[in-house]
Amino acid sequence: MWSVSKCCAYGGALLMCTSSAVWGQNVTGELEGWVVDGEGNALPEALVTTEGPRLQLPRTARSDARGYFRVVAVPSGSYTVRFRLIGRRPLALQQVAVALDQTSSLGSDTTRS
Repeated sequence: MWSVSKCCAYGGALLMCTSSAVWGQNVTGELEGWVVDGEGNALPEALVTTEGPRLQLPRTARSDARGYFRVVAVPSGSYTVRFRLIGRRPLALQQVAVALDQTSSLGSDTTRS
């Protein structure tokens, strides 16, 4: 005969075994790239914004001193990526694909306005 404590113990162990497999699944990808000018010079502090219907709020990042940026935890799908930097013309890349459990690489040449 099963007691309540045995049922809770077995149920808890079963839940722990099945939930760890679910937690280990990655359902997002990443975007990375370089923000540079027409001559290949790094553009630090550019605001990179990822927007799309699969996001509740836009995901943002800033380029570092080398112009490198990385946007993490982006659900797989197609997105618009916008680049903004004071003194430069804004740029938008449409239909940027993010694949499940992969890093999509792209770059931006933001010329002077």
